Amino acid sequence: MWGQGKKTWATGRTYFGEWRKDMMWGKGTMTWPSGEEYTGDFRKGIFHGKGTRTWPNGDRYDGCFKNGMQDGDGKFESAEEGWVYSGQWSQNRMNGRGRVRWPNGIEYVGDWKDGIREGKGKLTWADGSSYEGEFQHNCIGG
Repeated sequence: MWGQGKKTWATGRTYFGEWRKDMMWGKGTMTWPSGEEYTGDFRKGIFHGKGTRTWPNGDRYDGCFKNGMQDGDGKFESAEEGWVYSGQWSQNRMNGRGRVRWPNGIEYVGDWKDGIREGKGKLTWADGSSYEGEFQHNCIGG
């Protein structure tokens, strides 16, 4: 199948968008009965390229996907906790350079590994004081 079309699974999940070689391929939108939604690029039936994914609790990721996972540059906004991360991702985890800002005004800019602060970075508190240096296992390490 080639062109535009809609598929509905028995579970209630739906996809509407472009098809190529009988697979979701190109621009499309997938929705789940839970309220989760992905709109963006698909390749060979999975999220791949630029897209936006939202969850029922209001969390939102806007950025790059690779082989169905958040991978590359992207922005994640936590609706429940109020923090925002902008930066690099690898296999659904913050990985590489990035910036996070918490609702209490604290901000971290620096290296991330497997979803935690690891390497060089700068942590700035709401009052303007800061620490710049090494982070190990998500903690100040210098």
